[in-house]
Amino acid sequence: MARLAAGGVFTLLDEILSGKGKRGFACIRPPGHHAEPDKAMGFCLFNNVALGARYLQERYGMKKVMIIDIDLHHGNGIQNAFYESDQVLYASMHHFPSYPGTGKFGEVGTGKGEGFTVNIPLGKGQGDEDFARIVYFVLNPIAQTFQPEFLLIACGFDLYERDRLGAMRVTPDGYGLISFLLLAIADKVCQGRVGFIMEGGYSLRGIRECGFRVLQELCGVSSVDGKKLDKIVRSSPRKVPAMSKVMEVHSKYWPVFNRE
Repeated sequence: MARLAAGGVFTLLDEILSGKGKRGFACIRPPGHHAEPDKAMGFCLFNNVALGARYLQERYGMKKVMIIDIDLHHGNGIQNAFYESDQVLYASMHHFPSYPGTGKFGEVGTGKGEGFTVNIPLGKGQGDEDFARIVYFVLNPIAQTFQPEFLLIACGFDLYERDRLGAMRVTPDGYGLISFLLLAIADKVCQGRVGFIMEGGYSLRGIRECGFRVLQELCGVSSVDGKKLDKIVRSSPRKVPAMSKVMEVHSKYWPVFNRE
């Protein structure tokens, strides 16, 4: 099953790059973002998203790929796979402290990869608007500066407010809003090419309801509340405390934050 999951990611990417569509969702199990090159971790056997990024590089010759991880937990395996690379940018917004204990602000990459790992560790209880602000005010300007050729989303559903292993307050509507903003990034920087790849999620109701909202956005049947979106866009980019810190840490790598 783990091999089929990884192969499912490759098939999704092939379908998108064949021109049959610009976006898609790989509904696969087991998840992958904790898996290291030499060992399984945290329910993850093969690192599906990392393999997908490498596939884009090797099969399609892509020079810039951006991975955004929206799972509750930090994707240590993805980070480690590209920690020294300036061709794959990895950004994660996750609960901290939590399993696996990685993903601090100061983990920014090394060598040529310094600045191309962006960690946004968050305390428990963050909700829809908090995550939406991070996408809009932090990940969006980085993506527009980096200009990736493809966007991969490590899509965990354990941010859901009733997830048994979670500590956040994201609703199904919040997942729709986050997806809407991620798709807007893809439209701006990589011709809309984006693949959502399923990661964690430990509530069947959460996977069903949040997954439905994500798929609505992918299918262009948006349920996003325009007033809520406008409120986020007009709010302070530093309203979420972690945003101020990540902007401070990464201003030396991404000058766009010096204008905030």
